[in-house]
Amino acid sequence: MDKELKRQIKQDEIRSGLEHALEWVMANRDLAARIVGAVVLVAVLAGAWSWWRGTREAGASAALADGLRAFEGVSKAEQPAGAGTSTAPWADARERYTRAADAFDAIVKDYSGTSAADWARYYGGLSRLQLGEVDKARDAAKAVAAMSDPMLRSLGGLALAEVERQAGQPAAAAEALGRLVADPQYALPKDHALLRQAACLEEAKRFGDARGLYRRLLDEFPASVYAGEARSRYQQLEVVAG
Repeated sequence: MDKELKRQIKQDEIRSGLEHALEWVMANRDLAARIVGAVVLVAVLAGAWSWWRGTREAGASAALADGLRAFEGVSKAEQPAGAGTSTAPWADARERYTRAADAFDAIVKDYSGTSAADWARYYGGLSRLQLGEVDKARDAAKAVAAMSDPMLRSLGGLALAEVERQAGQPAAAAEALGRLVADPQYALPKDHALLRQAACLEEAKRFGDARGLYRRLLDEFPASVYAGEARSRYQQLEVVAG
């Protein structure tokens, strides 16, 4: 069969298919109209959803940026000496962190389900910790530490450890850090987590365990920027651990 004949057969098949389709549409006009209408409706709804979601994400991101300005800002009382007249809208650090915490709480409430809301929960917990609101800070850190995103989960775990340490629970802080070290998806430097875990164990007076972690850090991360500190603490604990 030559090429020209094959091409002709193909064109006939396409034409026949189009003719059959047209015949069906003409014979089923109402149904065809409903199908077309449904397709158009789905397209419109999809477009509206995409627009709404984009607008919501943009609003959440803008609100998060406002909260971060307070969290990372400098109040009038925190202004360095000789820096001139401050134009900061916060009188002191407490007012600044209170404004930040309130802003982050509003994002979590108003923009639930967005990535900005997840980050707002993290920074909200840090703000509450700065305000001495340990229970609220702990709840926020636990929620972030349970998230699916590896970076947020890692940061949440570190925040939880710091909450427990500041609450006078160094053993609980070390336990939280131990979970991070054991997490294969931990997204931050593991040598840093080991160093902090060992330091918390020292605070808990578990000197033997602390010394073992310093040794582990030196063995697993000999080129670590924390190696010097780990070696110094390891040697000082040699007598204490006995």
